[in-house]
Order: sequence, then structure tokens, then C-alpha cells
Amino acid sequence: MADLGRLIALSIQRVHSQQALSAETAVTLALRLPDPNLLLSKASTEFDCELALEQWVSTNDGGAIYYLTIHDADPKRVSAFLQDTPLDCDCTVVREADDDVPARIELRFTEQPNLPTDILRNYGGSMTTAQFVDGDVFLDIELPPAVDVRTVVDAIREVAPNVELMSKQSVNRPITSGPGFQNHITDQLTPKQETTLRAAYARGYYAWPRDTTVDELSEAFDISAPTVHYRLRKAQQTIVNAVVDDA
Repeated sequence: MADLGRLIALSIQRVHSQQALSAETAVTLALRLPDPNLLLSKASTEFDCELALEQWVSTNDGGAIYYLTIHDADPKRVSAFLQDTPLDCDCTVVREADDDVPARIELRFTEQPNLPTDILRNYGGSMTTAQFVDGDVFLDIELPPAVDVRTVVDAIREVAPNVELMSKQSVNRPITSGPGFQNHITDQLTPKQETTLRAAYARGYYAWPRDTTVDELSEAFDISAPTVHYRLRKAQQTIVNAVVDDA
């Protein structure tokens, strides 16, 4: 019965995901979660700063890597604060602040943290932005138009009772949406290629001048530099093929 339940849930999730990709409209929600006990919320209060989640990557060993920008605080001090916690995580500054470009840190967890927004996958939804300011978490999420908003919010409140719905609106978007194109590409990547590509992008490997090197990426993933090169080249070839051949 448990296996049957998981199979039904997965089937429903796939239906919602397909609806999200093919719909010409979407529902966007703005949520506020006042939880000063969350690690990143504590950091925003401790340093009176703003942290914004830009990229997150699931690793093959069940962990997760988060890339966050920091505004109005020393990234090294924030990194040291996040490192000195009971959680099993490792924090590294991957880019210092430069003119109008904010600093960026890499926060690596051995185990995938449980987040209130994890349940969005059951409804074909996704979190588009997350900001941590003054001990509060501000989330923007996107849902397929057919999904009942009240049901989703109630489901989030089961794990985060203090969550507040700040706004809701319907937005128009073309069928050939960004998420649809991204899924078209990521479906062709292996998990290791996608993880390496996302980490390289978040660390500034594709910036000019580059904020990181292949050697630094290989050290972060504990693999050889030629392996990093191979994964990036294969991932880049997939992206170029999707743009040029499928245009």
C-alpha cells in the first residue's frame, strides 16, 4: 500500500509538472515566513544584512549546495558565522563584493535540509526566489493555474505554521517558457553534469574575468580537473545543440 501511495503521488506530481510547463498562465505567490531560528535568518539578524538564494544544487550523495549573495555585510564574517553552527555544513566565499556586484558564498550541506517549500514538488510548483532579511524569509513561488492555492498554503502551514500569504497574482507567459526550455535541456544531462554545470555557473566560472577555476571546482567536488573539464564540455555541448539544432 505504501508503494502504491508513492506511485499515485508521483503520477499526480508529473501531471501538475506537465500542466506547469504547457500552461500559458501561472499563479505566483509571495510568502513571508517569520522564523528567526532558521540558520540564514539568524545570519541576516546577526549582521543586519540581506541574503538572497540564487542557485541550489542537489548532490549525488544526498547533500545540497546553496549559492547566496550577501548585501551590506562582510562575506567572510557571514561565512564564519554559518560555519560555526551545530549543522553539518561547510561555507566558502566564492566571490568578493565588487562595485555593484554583491559577494557570493557557497553553503554545502552533507544532508539535504528539509524546507517548507519542498512540498511544492507535489503540486508541480517551484520556488523562484528566497530572501532572508531581519530574521524573516520572503519566498516567491510559482504554481500551475489549475492548482488550488489554499490547499498549497495549508500544506506549507503544516510544516511552517507562521507562514503568511502576502500576495497572489496570475501572470501570462508563452508556452515556450523558460522553465520548459530548461527542462528540455536538463532532461538530456546526467545528474553529475548538471551538478557540475550549476556549481560552475554559481561560482562564476563563466564570468569575465572568471571568479573561479577548474582546479577550485575539482577541489570542491573532490574529483580530478580533467573530470570537471569533461562534465562541463559535455553539458555545454548539450546546451549548444539545444540552441542551434533545435532553433
